[in-house]
Amino acid sequence: MLRWVCQQSPKSQTISQVFDSPMFIIKAVIEMTPEEEQLKIASGELFENFRSSTIIQSKNGGSKRVREVVNDEDELKKSKKQKSKIKMKKAIRNLQDRVAVVEGQLNTIKSDIDELKGLMSTILKHIGLQRKGDEGDHKVSEGLEDEHIEVKKKGDEDVLEKKVDIGLEEPIDVVDDEDVIEIEPFLTQRPHVRPARRKRASVYLSTPFTTLPKRSLTSTTSTSESEAIVYDPMHKILDVHLDRLRAWITDKRTDDELRETFHGKKSKAFFRDLFMCRRWLSDEHLDALFLFIRLKIKAAGIPSSQNFTTADTIFMRILVSKWPLYKECIKENRPFDWDEEYRLVDYVVGSKVDFQDPWASVDYVYSPFNVHGNHWVLLCLDLVSCQVKVWDSLPSLTTAEEMTNILLPIRQLVPKLLDSTGFFDRRGRSSTYKEPWPVVIVDSIPLQRNNCDCGVFAIKYFEYIAAGVGLDTLCQENMSYFRKQLAFQLWTNTPMY
Repeated sequence: MLRWVCQQSPKSQTISQVFDSPMFIIKAVIEMTPEEEQLKIASGELFENFRSSTIIQSKNGGSKRVREVVNDEDELKKSKKQKSKIKMKKAIRNLQDRVAVVEGQLNTIKSDIDELKGLMSTILKHIGLQRKGDEGDHKVSEGLEDEHIEVKKKGDEDVLEKKVDIGLEEPIDVVDDEDVIEIEPFLTQRPHVRPARRKRASVYLSTPFTTLPKRSLTSTTSTSESEAIVYDPMHKILDVHLDRLRAWITDKRTDDELRETFHGKKSKAFFRDLFMCRRWLSDEHLDALFLFIRLKIKAAGIPSSQNFTTADTIFMRILVSKWPLYKECIKENRPFDWDEEYRLVDYVVGSKVDFQDPWASVDYVYSPFNVHGNHWVLLCLDLVSCQVKVWDSLPSLTTAEEMTNILLPIRQLVPKLLDSTGFFDRRGRSSTYKEPWPVVIVDSIPLQRNNCDCGVFAIKYFEYIAAGVGLDTLCQENMSYFRKQLAFQLWTNTPMY
């Protein structure tokens, strides 16, 4: 059959060249053979022969190429599946990363929106107050216009014009004082017309901060309309602001730069140890932040806050250092000269810089205190119950008995120091309060779970308790944010609550 095809076809040479390829032979037969039925028979026989030869070869093991092709196809399919799985995993990871980025951006936008809402509410309040003042002035001007209209109706136009001319020619008498700005009425006003209301200048509290809150003045609005001040020790600071401080801290080009704060110039190391986690706080940190928080709470005018003041680590060190001399005086039966201890007396009577609140006018005195040279606790001299209260974030470090012995100089010397300044006489207390005060260790408080956040706990104990706020948000999980929050407020000299 193939020989006949080659003889009949004008392209016999081409077919001979591709004789080994059955597919090319079949195509040539379809193109060149006029007899379709013979072509069908020939192609059928050809395919049958080729199929049978292939089966025989595969059974006898004569052709391994077919098996290899099948195996290669299986491996190719497996590799394609693996590649597609890897691509899918990468795509899923990319989507997860994008979702996390979008969620972070949404959280930032939400915090920005909350801050803008607060600003808008403040602006609207000021606009409301200004409108009320404008309405009052408008009513006064309308009253004056009505008086002039009545005169005009009476037909006394000449007298009216004369009075207006006189009023415009006369200078306005303005009394300008530091506290009061008063505008005298025009001479044309009748005696029974009420003069303009006095305008008082804005009064500011004396604080070291750049943002000065206004003192609340008596308002005509009802108590239901006025909003109570809410103090939030967890006040949120936007990440973009914290990033500015972080960039400054990590910039090695400004390592020698000093930052001016209300508590003096502070180095970058000061802010780094406060901002970064797992850094131990020094006396300088505790003293600056206790003073800062005290001034912040006082300036805010929080109704729930205590009547308190603070002492610092210097006061406690001086007091403890006088203990050996005091014991020596007791042993020799001679009085201890408190007049010589003017540095301690200055704290009590309010004559020391930054500590101008006399202890006779407050109920509590808070101070940081260092135990064992490596652990900060919060001390409170309770001037009402005459006790020394302790907030310890790591009670397993010091037993109650050890703490009582450590605080013996304070328990003994504080009552004597107060007595030397006439404190008990002014308070009307008996002599029993001049005896050593008992130690009360406050329990059921949030505790630290590491060995480096005792200073931050002592600071936040003081802030929450002095402001009269519950301890719900005071926990180890928030210590990292508290560090950044306190550092940023000191860095910008801006109290936030």
